[in-house]
Amino acid sequence: MSKKKSRKTAGKGFGKPQKPHKLIRQNGLLLMDRKTLLESLRFVKEKEQDGFDIADAEKVSEDKFHQKILKLSSMGHVRHNREAVPVSVFHNPETDKALYCPLTRDEFSLVHGMRTMDEDGNIIESVDAPKVQYAYTQGNTFYFDLEKLDELEEMLPYNEPTLDELIYLGQMDERFTPLSKEEYDNHLGFIIHSCGRDWDKFSRMYRTKDAGDGLIHIATEVQIGTGGEEFYQPQKTRHAWSKNVYSVPLYFEESGQVSVPPYALVGSIESAV
Repeated sequence: MSKKKSRKTAGKGFGKPQKPHKLIRQNGLLLMDRKTLLESLRFVKEKEQDGFDIADAEKVSEDKFHQKILKLSSMGHVRHNREAVPVSVFHNPETDKALYCPLTRDEFSLVHGMRTMDEDGNIIESVDAPKVQYAYTQGNTFYFDLEKLDELEEMLPYNEPTLDELIYLGQMDERFTPLSKEEYDNHLGFIIHSCGRDWDKFSRMYRTKDAGDGLIHIATEVQIGTGGEEFYQPQKTRHAWSKNVYSVPLYFEESGQVSVPPYALVGSIESAV
């Protein structure tokens, strides 16, 4: 659990990354301290519950910060009935402050790509995630579950996140995107093959246990979906998490711009071998 400190938190602001994607260059980073982020996430939850009229609200504010908050919306999942907002996690190395950036749907497409489907569920357009990512990356962007805002109030750090705090966010993200049995089997089969069927290598990435029956069991979290179907998440080790989650440092320049480092899109969990 994060220790709360009575420090002055970093203020919100906009910056233009040095080598950004087009959307980042156009809109800047909507940077928030933890207090402002939690207030914004509660606003998103309440406005969608109350049928908030975004078009009318946009007319009353020309401030770029508030305009983007108004455009934020939650994302659901076909396997459960929870809602979440994707959030990228940053920190200022000079002040040790944590900063957060909730993403619109278009911005989120820069992290995982985007698919457009017709009414029958057929994919009619697919855009892959960029191979080099700036600011919003697969390693620092997580689904923030809107049903866990009280829990986030306790867990979300004021300062640069520790590995334990990043693991908490990573686990929350994975619970929001559970795997079907087929996806679970295919994923683990691929990882086992990548390890050359070496269980010592595999156990560096996923928690395993000997149940006393001569077989090695993979620790797996099971959740029940809206239709009663079971979904799964194999449990990563601390070592694997350390290779897959991080906070992106932001470098604030005297000109008012914000520089962010590039991150190559890697093959996820197998990088921990």
